[in-house]
Amino acid sequence: MRRITSIGPTPLDYENSGITSLDKQFPKSQTASVVDLQPTLPPIEEYQRPADWLPLPVVHSYDNKFCGLFAIFDNDSNVVNIQVNKNFVVDWGDGTGNHNYSANAIARHVYDFAAMDNSTLTSRGYKQSVITVTPATGGFSSYLNVCILDAVIVKNSVNWLDISMAGAAINTFPLAYYGGNGRLPFLEQIKIGQNNITNWQNQFFYCTNLRKVDIDTHKATCINGMFLGCWNIQTIPDIDIDAQNLSPSSINDVFSDCTALQHLPWIDTSTAQGMSRLAAGTLITELPNYDISNLTALYQAFWYNKWLSTVSWNLNKIQDWAYAFTGCYSLRSLTLDLSNASTMGFDQTLKNSISLERLTITGTDSNWNAFNWLQDSGLEYVPFVSTVYSNTPGGIFVGTPNLKVLPELSFPAATSLQNSFYATSAPTVKISAPNVTDASQICAYSQIQHANLDLPSATTIQYAFIQNYVLLDVKLNLTTTLTNAIFAIVLIEFTSAVP
Repeated sequence: MRRITSIGPTPLDYENSGITSLDKQFPKSQTASVVDLQPTLPPIEEYQRPADWLPLPVVHSYDNKFCGLFAIFDNDSNVVNIQVNKNFVVDWGDGTGNHNYSANAIARHVYDFAAMDNSTLTSRGYKQSVITVTPATGGFSSYLNVCILDAVIVKNSVNWLDISMAGAAINTFPLAYYGGNGRLPFLEQIKIGQNNITNWQNQFFYCTNLRKVDIDTHKATCINGMFLGCWNIQTIPDIDIDAQNLSPSSINDVFSDCTALQHLPWIDTSTAQGMSRLAAGTLITELPNYDISNLTALYQAFWYNKWLSTVSWNLNKIQDWAYAFTGCYSLRSLTLDLSNASTMGFDQTLKNSISLERLTITGTDSNWNAFNWLQDSGLEYVPFVSTVYSNTPGGIFVGTPNLKVLPELSFPAATSLQNSFYATSAPTVKISAPNVTDASQICAYSQIQHANLDLPSATTIQYAFIQNYVLLDVKLNLTTTLTNAIFAIVLIEFTSAVP
């Protein structure tokens, strides 16, 4: 199934165009954009650790040990820095034995590619070393950092490939770009056993090659941005968190920009109030069975989830809907309860939802921000009640190429309707907006044939109907002096005297 999604407002010209007769209700653009609405998702493949990587020592969940596989490239940037807030021992894995360091000292080591044994050479061209860190006595204390950027060798990454660690007392374990530390672009696998970490914010920030995680997060009270930018991870196991002590806004950006992720793992979201950018840019096709009883914000939550086809959540408490389903190309139906969207954003909520066929709306007796909320959607019918209590409905129906019917609309709170019906395909528009002063380009580049606009306070209607080639009649109620009325149309009927 394919659908035309971008047909520009140019004069009708179909000779040798290739556009079928069913599409002639819209003008032809320079290039008509089409989208295949039948997703073919890549197969989920179980991660296979490269066979020529050195094996890591076993680290049990109850241990106090860090083991990491470190890549050594044929350059001069093979440096690693490690810090522990307790006396510790490091085996650098290059045959130099154990090295003792005092608490809070930075253990620094530089590898020489040529000096490393050729038996460690991988098919990817780098050599490797297994680094082991243990406390000098007893268990780790609260802090372990293996991602400190070097003060001499300037680089913004650390060469970890595989990590396995545990330490019951560790509550601070900075990794990828957390607290100013370096990224881990080569890390593919990580296992974290028993720990005392509560703040997992940005823990794996743009670990772009991360494929597999096995982590104990049961004490987590913040997971904002936890997997943000992990482009290649396809599956993430359920995330066990301390929901009762979770900060209300601590589930934002968790899976944002995980562009290979097809399913969201289970999380106890019963106390979460916000999920801004939760899964923006992922490949999910449906939403998990999360408890959203306290959820009030969905800002960009599913931004450009192009294969999301259904939304089963009861979203009756949402205040901030802005960009929530922007770019959800496959979304076909949606129910929106706007009863709590009184002062929060609704900006571009359904922009580019080109397959949207059914929209159910309740609770519209509120002053919600409808700016560009349906821009470029595929909606054919608008289920509004007659009155839209929005003070900012500018662009509300901009770029709706499939729209067939609009109900009569009243905008009692609006002061601007600029671009509100720009490039829409609805043949008839009838509105009442007593307080609107700016109606610039209100019906520009559209397929509107009949326009009945009650705009008694309008002073600006610049380009209101520019390049509308099918316009048959316009009825305008204007009672104020126009300061800008530059537009080209076929017929105007004024119901009030205008200077």
